[in-house]
Amino acid sequence: MLSSIYPAKPASNPCGAPEPSNIVLQTASPLGIQSFPLDRFIPVVCGLLWSSYRGRSVVNLLQRRKTQIMAKTICKILGVIFLLVGIVGFAAPTLLGAHLTPPHNLVHIVSGIVALYFGFAGSLSGAKGFCLLFGVVYLALGFLGMFVLGDAAMNRMWQVGPLVLGQVDHLIHILLGAIFLAGGLFTKNTSS
Repeated sequence: MLSSIYPAKPASNPCGAPEPSNIVLQTASPLGIQSFPLDRFIPVVCGLLWSSYRGRSVVNLLQRRKTQIMAKTICKILGVIFLLVGIVGFAAPTLLGAHLTPPHNLVHIVSGIVALYFGFAGSLSGAKGFCLLFGVVYLALGFLGMFVLGDAAMNRMWQVGPLVLGQVDHLIHILLGAIFLAGGLFTKNTSS
């Protein structure tokens, strides 16, 4: 049974928190009360407690890191997907039921290259802006085709210049728009 975790001696560092080697775990067992220095007993637990004790839990640090790089990660993943779909679309123009014409494939290849640039070489704010812009564009493209401009009698077909978009294309665009938008909205600036 865990009865207490306390500093074994007064804190000696400037912020007033005990050093990790001074944190003691005291347990009650059939043999009586026993004390274990956490840094010798469980080094990982000691590090987690020390980080939490200073007000920065490891979970919070990892979560903050994830939200700081989310846009870049989205750009990398979707950039690869766009590039692959653009290349494969020339050989399989009805991949997943989409209408992948040569101009549509070129749009995917260019979008993939730009997304990969922002994912690997661009700044975090650039990747965030790219995600927000592409999120809005793809959501608008998907919703316009699905609910406004797509011909209901022809499986929501909509021709945008040389691009022919159908119902599956619109659903994919809505999904991609939501992912891009989430990547941009949930990315935090690295000010700390």
